[in-house]
Amino acid sequence: MKRRTDSLNSDRARWLRDALIQDNRDLLARAPDDTAGKLRKMASSPYTYFRGTAAIFWRDAVAPDRETPTSYGAPPDHLTLLIGDPHPENIGSFHGKDDRIHIEFNDFDASTYGPYHLDARRLALGFFMLAASSRDLRGDAARIAGAVARGYADEILAHVAGDAPTLFTFERGEGEAKAGAILGDLIRRAERDGDAREELTEYAPVDGDARAMFYGELAAPEVEGVVRDHVDPVTYAERDLIDAIMVTYEQSLVASNDVSSRALRVKGTSRRLGSGVSSYPVRRFYVLTEGLTDALDDDLLLELKEALDPPLLSLQPDPDHASNAERVVRHQRALQARPDQDPWLGYARVDDLSFKVRHRTKYQKGIDVSRIVQEVAEGDYALDAVLELATQSGHLLAASHVRAPTSRGEHALPMIAAAIGDDADGFVTETTSFATSYGAQTLNDYDILRDYISHHGDALGFLTSPPLEP
Repeated sequence: MKRRTDSLNSDRARWLRDALIQDNRDLLARAPDDTAGKLRKMASSPYTYFRGTAAIFWRDAVAPDRETPTSYGAPPDHLTLLIGDPHPENIGSFHGKDDRIHIEFNDFDASTYGPYHLDARRLALGFFMLAASSRDLRGDAARIAGAVARGYADEILAHVAGDAPTLFTFERGEGEAKAGAILGDLIRRAERDGDAREELTEYAPVDGDARAMFYGELAAPEVEGVVRDHVDPVTYAERDLIDAIMVTYEQSLVASNDVSSRALRVKGTSRRLGSGVSSYPVRRFYVLTEGLTDALDDDLLLELKEALDPPLLSLQPDPDHASNAERVVRHQRALQARPDQDPWLGYARVDDLSFKVRHRTKYQKGIDVSRIVQEVAEGDYALDAVLELATQSGHLLAASHVRAPTSRGEHALPMIAAAIGDDADGFVTETTSFATSYGAQTLNDYDILRDYISHHGDALGFLTSPPLEP
């Protein structure tokens, strides 16, 4: 898969730099070092670049002079509730109240209303980029991307036919046998590490007869100058912000009446650094609370993550939500099979900031593309395992789309089914063609970013204040 780097003076290169700066302008001004670290992290691999550029994807998708038309579009006023940024690493496990493991999309920061087929394209592109990251899979990148589209179309057809929808719920211990090679391994590790409460051991270990927050480096950087997993004490101002969040957060829980005030009593706090790609520079706190009893074993570790505007905010505003965090949480509950997949999922707004709150538990474990690439290289996973995962992911996306209402409050299934019609093969071909062509563009854009950083630094030459007039 040969790539060519455009000249930095090309129209695409200039547009890309301007778009990256515009998409990160507020963060570059507020946290220039962290945002430069985000761009440096994006430049570390093609897949990481892809992860950090959902906004670029959507800019290309809706711009009249750059969009790729579809023969399978729904009416423009019938918009689907989208994941917004579906890709392999935004799929993971949840431990339900039924003591079963559920596979779901797990990141809804970019969720809003939009054309359904663009979500399918984004997911297919993600699997194309996964394949492009592996010497062993590159030759099958188009086939892997096509498996996503086939899974999506087959799930829609199954719903139309009235067949039982594909379920992604597994009894404890059956994941390896029934979920396939890659998801089965994910479930096995989620059960093992979740049962061990590994998140508490790492971030809030027992010290004597109490827990104490760990501060320092938990994982060494893989990219020079990019934090991987580091936790710091919070400042006084950050502790005041956390206290304000916790005051209103409980009211947003699905079962807030079942939660005692003791369960959310704060016992420790930290500032987490290094997580995510697009969200690398945003505020992220860990909060240790008492849990449902006084025992140390049921202490809770909550993550408070700042929520920002989604890439598609200008396409379809979401006026029913008072904050971005409320949007993210409500959309997660609508798109997942159960609104209580994470019973501690909630949100809070403090002045102009809003935070999504979730349970930080190792039961919630996500797919790791680098792990898949390594396992393929070592011969532990064959091409069939990756094709299986791609197909499953397409099914999962379609199942998510049809359970949530459209922008008109209607059921999404008739709209999507009518758009695909009797030509599922054509939908698969078109989606695969898009993923292949835009995947090549993404790889080229990745090279452009690396060249810009080489010539202009990690912040792409962005100035936090205008130069003085001569």
